[in-house]
Amino acid sequence: MPHGICLSWRLDLLALHIVSDFVIGLSYVAIPIALYVYRAHLPKAATTSRELLWLFGSFILLCGATHFADIVVLYYPRYWEQGILKAATALISLMTAFAAVMLAGHLSATSRNALRKSR
Repeated sequence: MPHGICLSWRLDLLALHIVSDFVIGLSYVAIPIALYVYRAHLPKAATTSRELLWLFGSFILLCGATHFADIVVLYYPRYWEQGILKAATALISLMTAFAAVMLAGHLSATSRNALRKSR
């Protein structure tokens, strides 16, 4: 059963959801493109930053894909595909969060060491 039934097929509600999800999805596609352009200008030595940007870009792109999937399920009951997409988004989100926390810990330790040396 398509999700549009839950909205009683009201055009105003459908339009609200479709336009909102579409704009969010487009924004989530634009952000990784900008990150990719930025990443291309990083020095090769900045591998940690390059890898983290790849993770963030993937995470954001998958978030956008879930919004496009939300539009699809309004008309077609593709709930398995939507669930798999959400699971993939959850996995890359977890990987990105872990990498960001690890990098923050490394940067914090590096900053503490630099502060000690400057005294």
